[in-house]
Amino acid sequence: NRELVMITKYVNNTASYREQISIDTGIRYDLVKKCLLGICYGAGISGSRHGKKGKMEYNDIYKTLHTQTDNHSETEILYGEFSKHPIVLGIWNDVDKGYKIVKQSWKTRYKLTKTRMINMMGIETKTHHIDDYGKEKEKSKGKLLSHFLHGIETRILIDIIQAEGSSFILYLHDGWVSKYSWDLQELETYISQQTRRHL
Repeated sequence: NRELVMITKYVNNTASYREQISIDTGIRYDLVKKCLLGICYGAGISGSRHGKKGKMEYNDIYKTLHTQTDNHSETEILYGEFSKHPIVLGIWNDVDKGYKIVKQSWKTRYKLTKTRMINMMGIETKTHHIDDYGKEKEKSKGKLLSHFLHGIETRILIDIIQAEGSSFILYLHDGWVSKYSWDLQELETYISQQTRRHL
């Protein structure tokens, strides 16, 4: 999508963007990578804690950053630096914008609070749940976006396995091992054709 400027830049400059955030914030590169992945799957950055079952609980990004230091005051500083970084904010805003776009077109059945969203693999998930106060509300962006994206990832991997045939060796949680050396443009074109979407 041409509107998702920062995500496009991040995809084209992944390592350098992660490195820049790491330098600017003092957060280890591997943790920056993990936190950005969380944001791409819908993780929030508005606050380090949220209510859960009547208690305040740190969010996943905070927990990731807390592995760099045992000191909560230091973690709060790292969280602030990360969540306010212009690259991070740009990616988060693009993910939020993209989520609103795909949400309008994803496949569903039933209506209102009984709605079920169907991902590309035909697997359903309820779009609403009962919260800690017994009220029915829509699931978080993270949970719904993850279900949607996992369907796409699985579909792509199945197509890749079929295309590779005997060249395919092993699939991993974030990719695969192959005897064949794909050209990036060739791979993007193939995936785009198979999913009937433009990357």
